[in-house]
Amino acid sequence: MSWTCPKCNRKFHSERLYHSCNVVSMDDHLKKSEPEIKKLAITLINKILTWKKVQVTPLKSMILITAGGNFMSLKTRKSHLEIEFILAQEVTEFPIYKTMK
Repeated sequence: MSWTCPKCNRKFHSERLYHSCNVVSMDDHLKKSEPEIKKLAITLINKILTWKKVQVTPLKSMILITAGGNFMSLKTRKSHLEIEFILAQEVTEFPIYKTMK
């Protein structure tokens, strides 16, 4: 059974799950990023949108990717893009986080 937040219209698996109702437009989310970061984020999002049953929700703090549940977030910064995967288990075999300038 799913629940829809009456304020932001986002769907969740359980009622009153803590979340941010601060849904923004994609342009608003990307406005502080440099042009090459915007282009990278849009290219990645367009590719993700070709997957079945995927929803992309731009929030103030991140772009959330869901498919029946949260599984990925994109955090656009001024000069870089952070990609986080939400997995059922912790992955520690190799470093995933890397910042490049």
